[in-house]
Amino acid sequence: MIRLREYRDGDIDAISDAIESTVLDSQCRELYNDGLFVTLEKDGKPVATGGLVIKDENTAEAWAKVDVSIGSKSERKALHRLLRAFSEALELISESLGFPVVYACVQDGFKGGERFARALKFERIEESFDKDGKQYNYYRRAS
Repeated sequence: MIRLREYRDGDIDAISDAIESTVLDSQCRELYNDGLFVTLEKDGKPVATGGLVIKDENTAEAWAKVDVSIGSKSERKALHRLLRAFSEALELISESLGFPVVYACVQDGFKGGERFARALKFERIEESFDKDGKQYNYYRRAS
């Protein structure tokens, strides 16, 4: 069974084989208990988690960590449910907290991440940055 639930401490660590490695700063980990994140689980095991990190009073940054199994053809149902759930959660969280703009970062050339961002109604903008020798592109979602 696939279900969406509130994030619980340790969910991010339960996804050991992620589509793309995720590095979260201390601010993100501290916000887990504030209910800004959600987890998708399949048969009681977390297979994806994500949410919003508050950047300032008007903006937030979206992130997600997804198990590689969700990307397989046999898991298309779970992938579509994940996209729908994350899209609804992003909308609900950003509206309830009053964030008119939400950003996401995707590693340059990571096609799955680019498709995921577009499916969540993010549009790529011109800004980008380098971290650890890799380029990341910003995507923007306005409410």
